[in-house]
Amino acid sequence: TKNEMIPALYIRSPNAHFTILYSHGNAEDIGISLPYFEAISQYLNVDVFAYEYVGYSLSGDEGAKPSEQACLRAIDAAWRHLVTDAN
Repeated sequence: TKNEMIPALYIRSPNAHFTILYSHGNAEDIGISLPYFEAISQYLNVDVFAYEYVGYSLSGDEGAKPSEQACLRAIDAAWRHLVTDAN
C-alpha cells in the first residue's frame, strides 16, 4: 500500500552491468548481511539491491503486519524501483 515503508540497501559497483535483487531468507536481516552484500558486489562487479519484507525489521516499526501478501508487495516494490527509478 502507499503507506508501507520498505527499508533497502543499494550497493553500487563501478562499471557494473548487472544488478542482483537479493531476497533474504528467514531470520536474516539486511543490516547484518551488509558485509556479505559488499563482498558480492566487489568480487562479482555487480550492483546489489537488498530489501526487507513488510512487517519485519525497520518496516515493522511502522505498524505493518507481516503476511505472504506483504512479502509479495515488497518484492514487487523492489523490482519496480529498480526498473523504473534506479536506472
